[in-house]
Amino acid sequence: MATNDEAVRPTPEEARAALAGAARAERAVRDLPWPRWLHVVNALGMGLLGLSPLAPVDEALRPLLPPLVGGAIAAANVLVGIRLGAPWAVPTSRAFVAAIVLACVLALVTMVLALVLGAAWPTFLLAASASGAAALAMVLQHRNAR
Repeated sequence: MATNDEAVRPTPEEARAALAGAARAERAVRDLPWPRWLHVVNALGMGLLGLSPLAPVDEALRPLLPPLVGGAIAAANVLVGIRLGAPWAVPTSRAFVAAIVLACVLALVTMVLALVLGAAWPTFLLAASASGAAALAMVLQHRNAR
């Protein structure tokens, strides 16, 4: 290692090796397996999030339901992440990320459709699609973590 009067500087080979080790460690943390119950919570939660505007509650409480349902899903994921040692780590699979983004978009479209159409069959079909996309993401995460 070379020195610069004040700071110790690694050689290029040492720096490459250290960065490669850090990248392997990050990937290992991001690809930890999740508990199976979390897969169910995420898949069902996305459908429930989309249907939350249809809940039979007081009109004053209805706007609070989507943030509460979404917050519960996020809290479950963060708590599992804390238990695994990486609360904000996102799996490395691009297919997983794409499926989760699709599930979120479908849940948002379901919420809008629920407000416009109410309890109509397209609303429930989109909610099922959001749950299906989230379930696909959970399968991809499980396969990637093995």
